Amino acid sequence: MDAIVRGGAIASLNLEELGTQIGTSTYAIPVETPEGVFYAKVAVTAAQRAATKAYPAFDLDEAVAKFEAEVAEKAEKKAERDAAKAAKLAAKEAKAKAE
Repeated sequence: MDAIVRGGAIASLNLEELGTQIGTSTYAIPVETPEGVFYAKVAVTAAQRAATKAYPAFDLDEAVAKFEAEVAEKAEKKAERDAAKAAKLAAKEAKAKAE
């Protein structure tokens, strides 16, 4: 069943046309950049269908919630870094004006 899922995804994404197969379900996709051709590696795996002792079954809603939480956490940390940089710059400018 996993091979059918991977094959369907590979066909849907047109990976066989776009790139070169470099592994069982892994493709290298060429990307043109101003600095030349670079490659993106795309690996297709089937999601865990059934829970085991080691791994839970894949849950799309849970995966989306986890990703959204990671994105929010990164945005919060970036905002904190940006605020700290702005405060440091403001303090530096205030010191320069005082001199």
